[in-house]
Amino acid sequence: EGWFYRFFIKRTLDKLPFLFVRGEDNLKEVQKLNLKIPVYAFPDISIALEPEKEDWAIRYLADIGVDTKRPIVGLTPSSVIANYREDNNICGFSHIKLCQEIIKFFQQKGRQVLLIPHSIDPVEKRNCDLYLSNRIYEELEDKTDVKIIPEALDYPKMKAIIGLLEFYITSRYHSLSSALSMCVPVVSLSWHIKYKDIMSLFLDDFLAIDSKSTGLEDALYLIKKYYEDQHWFNKDEVKAKKEALVKQIDESISLLVNEINRSV
Repeated sequence: EGWFYRFFIKRTLDKLPFLFVRGEDNLKEVQKLNLKIPVYAFPDISIALEPEKEDWAIRYLADIGVDTKRPIVGLTPSSVIANYREDNNICGFSHIKLCQEIIKFFQQKGRQVLLIPHSIDPVEKRNCDLYLSNRIYEELEDKTDVKIIPEALDYPKMKAIIGLLEFYITSRYHSLSSALSMCVPVVSLSWHIKYKDIMSLFLDDFLAIDSKSTGLEDALYLIKKYYEDQHWFNKDEVKAKKEALVKQIDESISLLVNEINRSV
């Protein structure tokens, strides 16, 4: 923001041989800099990363009290959104309230709800999704069928757990990537164009709720709508698009390797 900042960024990036940009909308923003170097859009590499074995995820959830034979809905709150200023939207305390209303809705549907903290800061509570998830849980009047992943897990393990979900609502980018690449119906509570970017790679019709401009009632209505009518999600099509994206990731890696070899 501001001409001096843009000038500094442009001068720095123009020293690179080329630039990878994650997502089409992000690419459009970078193109406004009019760089002299080639700029490529590429999918996030997390799409191609393999999950832990399903048996491990089933055992882990059983150990924390989740019945994997019953439907499980995942919910990932975001400390980023909870720290944004609340202004007739679902940021700040309204993010907490929305998560609690989501839990109540799925309890009424007879679903288990699994709170999945995806970014854990052991030092600063305001930046910790686990602290936020615990707060949401503790303030629930009814805690029936609600569980929390109580620790930091590596990416393959989180991805395997997400793969067991019936439905997922997430505020974190890489958990969104995990759900899409595991072919799990997912909606996002977003704060950045990157959420829309990655969802558009897999789905023609998707729900990426802008947390900064959407009110609580509207957000809850849309989540219920996309859960109750899932014609927008075709698992076979999502799987096919994943396979195509993995090929693109392989191409981007090859391009990077070739450039490194050429430079060396």
